[in-house]
Amino acid sequence: MARFYPLEVTDIRRETRDSVVVTLAPPVEERDAFHFIQGQYLTFRRKFDGEELRRSYSICAGRGEGLLRVGIKKVDGGCFSSWANEALEVGDTLEAMAPMGNFHAPLEPEAARPHWMLMMAAMQLNQWQEADVQATWLIERAYEDEYRLDAFLVRSGAVDLGGDLPEAILQTALPRLQPMLERGLADLDGETLSVTPTGQPFARMVASAFDAYLNETPGRHSLAV
Repeated sequence: MARFYPLEVTDIRRETRDSVVVTLAPPVEERDAFHFIQGQYLTFRRKFDGEELRRSYSICAGRGEGLLRVGIKKVDGGCFSSWANEALEVGDTLEAMAPMGNFHAPLEPEAARPHWMLMMAAMQLNQWQEADVQATWLIERAYEDEYRLDAFLVRSGAVDLGGDLPEAILQTALPRLQPMLERGLADLDGETLSVTPTGQPFARMVASAFDAYLNETPGRHSLAV
């Protein structure tokens, strides 16, 4: 039988007009149950009109922060998401299962030192603030674990693709970037890549040019549209 724990709501931040970021704290005696790894999620339950609903949300806190945080976007007609956005308050208690999920890349300090590259793209300033926090933590964690990680944030500003970026990655990305450069969605000046104002809605496509999983394989991934 699934076990649920009481989590106290310690902070609610209005991220957009229809989304909130909720910070949670487990009871002191249950903290060990809420140690998580990157990519895991929390499953919550609550009764609405006598019917129990369960909803799962990804954990968006860094492993080293010592807290739990989830983002909840309001969905039209969604009982749980609407309640969380409109009625949930600091000091309330949410029931949640321990973190679950296995979709992640393991960070193993005893393994060989791979080269990691983190690409992020978002359309709103508050999303970039959250991304910057996560990227900073991941970089610090990577170096603590003797990994090598390059983080490139593609946004309305510019990013330097020189330095430690492997030449093979850049050469693979250039043909994918070319159509976006020709259409004025991005600009490449030497080794400096920037997303133009026209291209901001397509920032994720610009970032996807560096995604190694989009290489030619028998099973192709779909591209963003």
